[in-house]
Amino acid sequence: MQNPLDPQTIAAVASVLESDAVEIDGGVRIEVQRATQSLALELHPALDGAGCTATIYTAQSLIQLQQITQVFASAELGEVILASSHEGRLSGVVIEQHAACAMYANLDQKLTEADFTTLPPPLVMGSLALSLLELPDVR
Repeated sequence: MQNPLDPQTIAAVASVLESDAVEIDGGVRIEVQRATQSLALELHPALDGAGCTATIYTAQSLIQLQQITQVFASAELGEVILASSHEGRLSGVVIEQHAACAMYANLDQKLTEADFTTLPPPLVMGSLALSLLELPDVR
């Protein structure tokens, strides 16, 4: 399991989001400020030591994802994916460089390996976004 709070992971996330990571209350905060919108990402260790909890604050919403065990940071895509999985179900938050954020919850992990052209439109976005993660085989 990847440690979402190790210094290399935090540095990669901050770099992709073109922001600095600041230590706060046992965790880190990364603020993404753009001309028309902003968000703040806070990462804190989980109480049981397995993974971490992410809280994303925007002007319009608050999003929280717990038991994060995987982080995917891509400079090429300009986005960070924070993911949590349990018994073949996958949830993830995608945070973009320009301070946009999307959440996909309780997705059947098998859909990340599906032929996207055969999926109903409501399932395509989440399946495609979370397919970038390295997931265990659930077949």
